[in-house]
Amino acid sequence: EETGVKIRPSQLHYFGSYPDRYHHLNGTASNLLGLAFWCKMKGLSARIRAGSDAAEVKFIAPGKMPWRKVPFKSDREAYRDYLKMRSRMPRPRI
Repeated sequence: EETGVKIRPSQLHYFGSYPDRYHHLNGTASNLLGLAFWCKMKGLSARIRAGSDAAEVKFIAPGKMPWRKVPFKSDREAYRDYLKMRSRMPRPRI
């Protein structure tokens, strides 16, 4: 939704849910639930773009995450879990 990437659901692998709170500029807050998944993308790099609610999109090598720049606790938790689990995850089909 935030990147314009389209994938086939059969290539989607769920691995976690991460509750969090989003603090709006007007002082209010909303509960949110981040759903983490991974998939294999092929030939889509030219179409990946930041949506209206994302500042940028970029690929980051495992272990190179700039943790202080990740605004949501739920995103940090999901990426840390991914790093722990990635060697046990099934390989996506091409």
